[in-house]
Amino acid sequence: MQSRFRLYRYVLAIVALALAAGLPVAGHAQQLVREMQLGDVVDVYVTKPCSQMGAISQYQLHVDGAPTGITAQGCRKLTADEARIVGKDDVASLSFLLHLYGDAGQQGGLTPENSVAWHTLVALPWDGQNFGRVRLMNASVVDKDGNELAAEDSKFRFVWAPIWKIGVGLGAIAVVIFLFVWLGAQTALLRDTGANTSVPYEQRTYSLARTQMAWWTLIIVASYIYIWIATGTQPEFTAQAISLLGLNALVSGASRTVDLSRGTAFPPRMAQFFFDLVSDESGVAIHRLQMLIFTVVVGANFLYQVIVAVAMPTLDPTTLALIGVSGATYVGFKTKEPQPKQDAGPGTASGGGDQAADYDAKGGYSTGDATA
Repeated sequence: MQSRFRLYRYVLAIVALALAAGLPVAGHAQQLVREMQLGDVVDVYVTKPCSQMGAISQYQLHVDGAPTGITAQGCRKLTADEARIVGKDDVASLSFLLHLYGDAGQQGGLTPENSVAWHTLVALPWDGQNFGRVRLMNASVVDKDGNELAAEDSKFRFVWAPIWKIGVGLGAIAVVIFLFVWLGAQTALLRDTGANTSVPYEQRTYSLARTQMAWWTLIIVASYIYIWIATGTQPEFTAQAISLLGLNALVSGASRTVDLSRGTAFPPRMAQFFFDLVSDESGVAIHRLQMLIFTVVVGANFLYQVIVAVAMPTLDPTTLALIGVSGATYVGFKTKEPQPKQDAGPGTASGGGDQAADYDAKGGYSTGDATA
């Protein structure tokens, strides 16, 4: 009985210590760290009454010392609970709506002045001092003259993106990549077609123009989903992103037109992805290798800009011209690519019998003298 009573005393002592640890200590304010994400209202406690502030719209929210372009939406006196937590009565709360890129919204509100703050908030969550999905940041208020108002308990946790949104977004990107890879390997999606061919898709070579079109489609779809994860808004397509898709569609269409005009029929052979992309019947071709290199480099830079700026990048005209010239060069040289003449043997695409012949170089053949 005595041992049981002693056990009860220990339990009560532990509960009392736990309750005491959760109570505010006299003379010390309990720090309040709020959790925020885009679309929430950020309350910043300032040591200045609302009656002395004048026009509320003159006050701008700063994050880690950088301006966001967001102006105050309202001012109110602290509630009793908030005043108790802060530890002061003469404190007001300025409210700011945390919407993307400031008051103008979307990319129209992104300026050189507030780009640092938005880079800190939505770009590269693994970069900088406060890295991670949830980051501790400091909010401050500055008036139109650049004077900072003294603030109390102005720290908040910024949530880059909810776990569910990251999971859904990355899952969607993975599904799209899987579909393109699987369809590219199991169907004629990325294969050369020629003018008229009955060669099974698994014995066709890979098409550079089709692969380039799929590459840019993947990049733009992945960029769209990533921007949605980071900002929670529907991304705006830039004219340059649309132009890239248009240029690649034109190159693919022009390449198909060349095959039809030359009566090209691709013979059966073992597909080799990289070799098929950079070579014609003569071997590795400079115009194909050039187009592949430019496509990969510009595409990688496009993705990097999306991750850094969390927006569809605005490519300069010279970059678009580079892609256009590279595509035009590919189509121009494709009209003169050497093609082997028709072989009446069993390994040709038009002859009967077994079509399992192995070709050492990529190419097609024409019913006429295609190289003339």
